[in-house]
Amino acid sequence: MSGAAGGTQGGDLEVTRLELRTIVAADLGWAVETEAADAFLRERGRPEWLRTIAVWFTGPGAGFGAPRVEPPSYGRSNEHGRQTFSEEFSDSYMPLVSRPQSPADYLVGCLTWRLDWLKVGPTGAFSICARAELRGGPADALEVIESYHQFRRDVRDRWQDLVAEFLRYWSSALSSYRLVDDAPRVLLRHTETYDVVDFDFTVDGAVRQPKDLYRSGEVAALRALAGLTRMSHVMDRYSEEKVRALEEMDLGSRPDELWIVNVERLTRHHPEHLSDRGKQLFLEDVVRATEIILHQRVTLKYVTDWVRRTRATFLDRLTAEEDVAGSHSVMRTLLAQIAWSSDLYSETLAVHRDSGSSFFRTIVSRIAELKEVDLSRDAVSGSVTRMLEIASAIFQERSAAASARLQEVSLSVGRASRNIGIAAAILVVASVLLAAAQVWMAVSGHG
Repeated sequence: MSGAAGGTQGGDLEVTRLELRTIVAADLGWAVETEAADAFLRERGRPEWLRTIAVWFTGPGAGFGAPRVEPPSYGRSNEHGRQTFSEEFSDSYMPLVSRPQSPADYLVGCLTWRLDWLKVGPTGAFSICARAELRGGPADALEVIESYHQFRRDVRDRWQDLVAEFLRYWSSALSSYRLVDDAPRVLLRHTETYDVVDFDFTVDGAVRQPKDLYRSGEVAALRALAGLTRMSHVMDRYSEEKVRALEEMDLGSRPDELWIVNVERLTRHHPEHLSDRGKQLFLEDVVRATEIILHQRVTLKYVTDWVRRTRATFLDRLTAEEDVAGSHSVMRTLLAQIAWSSDLYSETLAVHRDSGSSFFRTIVSRIAELKEVDLSRDAVSGSVTRMLEIASAIFQERSAAASARLQEVSLSVGRASRNIGIAAAILVVASVLLAAAQVWMAVSGHG
C-alpha cells in the first residue's frame, strides 16, 4: 500500500537481497606465551611486518589456504585515479589473509552463513569474517533481524572451532610468537564485533529510493529501514520524527543509495551493486578498512591493559631498588618496552590518510570516529606519559638520595684529610725540634 501525502500510512518493506558480514576481532597479545611476549610487542605494528612473517607460512594449513598479504580490491576495477588506500598504506600495512578451502554452511532462521576469511592485521590483532546471506527468497525486516541475532550467537558459539586450526598453524610456523594452548578461549574473552550490511529492498513490492522515503515515504517502511540499521526488534516503537532523521545520517550523495554508519555497523544499499564490479570492489575495501579499524581498537584495548600492568610491575621494582645502578637498569627496561609499544598507538596507521577517494575517506573516518580510535590512542598515550612521569620522579628521588650519600662521603673524606694534614704538620714540627735539639746537644758537648 502506498503512503498518502505526509507519509502517515504504512508500507511493507521486504529485503530482497542481503549480504551481511560480521567481523569478530581480538588482539593476539592476550594469547601470546610469556616467553614470546617481548618479541611480539617489539616487532608488530611496524611497516611490512606482515610481509616479513608471511614467508614463514610455507603452505596451507588444515582446511585453509596459506596466509598471504592481499592488495586492495578497488585497484582491480575499471575506475582508475581514485584509489581507496594510499600506496604507502597498501605497501606497508595490508592484513595477512587466510581463506577456508571448503567452508561449512550453517543455517539460522532465514540466513545461511559461512566463514569467509581469517586475518592478522598490522597491529597484531586477529579477526574472522562470517558472511551471511538470505535463503529461500525475500524476507520482512523483523524476520531478518531475528535471524541476525541467531547468527551472531551462532558465530560466537562456533568461534573456537572456526579459529583453532589457524591459531595452531600460527604457533607452529612462528615459534617466536607462539600462542598458549587455549588461545581460542583466551581470545574469545576479548573480542569485539562490527557488521557491514549490504541489501536491496522493496516497499509494497516496488523499488523505492531511500531519499524519497525519508521525506514523504511510508512510516512503517522507514521504521523497518531504521530497524535494519540497528538490528532492533522494537522498530515499531520508533517515532516518526526519529525515523525521518535517517536522512541526516545517510552519507550517500545519490538519491537511490544509502550509507548509514553507527557504532555497531555500516548499512549500505546501492542499486548497482550486482551490475557494477567497481561498486562491489569499493565495498570490499570499505570492509577491509573497517576491519583494520577494529584491529586498531582491540589492540588499543590490549595496550591500555598492558600499560596498567606494566606500570604496577615497574613502579614496584623501582621503589624496591635502593641503589642508582639497579634503578637505572629498571628504567632502561621500561623505556625499551615503551619504545616497542609506541608503534601500536602512533598515528602511522590512519587507514584513510592520503586516500584518493574523498568518499572512502568520509566513510572510513566516520567509522574510526564512532569506534573512538583516536580517543583510545590519546588515552593510551596519556597513560604512558603519566607512567613515565611517576617512574622518572622515583628515579630522580633515588638519584638525589644517592647524590646526598656521595656528598656525605665526600665531606667525611674531607674531614679525614684535614685531620691527617694537621697530624702531618705536627710531625714535621716535632721532627724539626728533634733535629734542633740534637744539633744543640752536639754543639754543647763539643764545647
